[in-house]
Amino acid sequence: MQIAKGIETQVPGHFAELGIDLALDTRGRVWLLEVNSKPSKDDNTPLQAGKKMRPSVKRLVQYARFAAKF
Repeated sequence: MQIAKGIETQVPGHFAELGIDLALDTRGRVWLLEVNSKPSKDDNTPLQAGKKMRPSVKRLVQYARFAAKF
């Protein structure tokens, strides 16, 4: 959340989704590798039975509804 809020304060515009790549080192420290404003949707992970929408797509729809005050 801190990364997303930092980007929001520094970069103009609205981002419905961010791809945030993190790494964990052997001492347990978290490192920010990169942030993508248009993360890849090329994920071939099969959906679980009964789920018709990937979680990332669901969050995108939720954000759009929030931004539209719907």
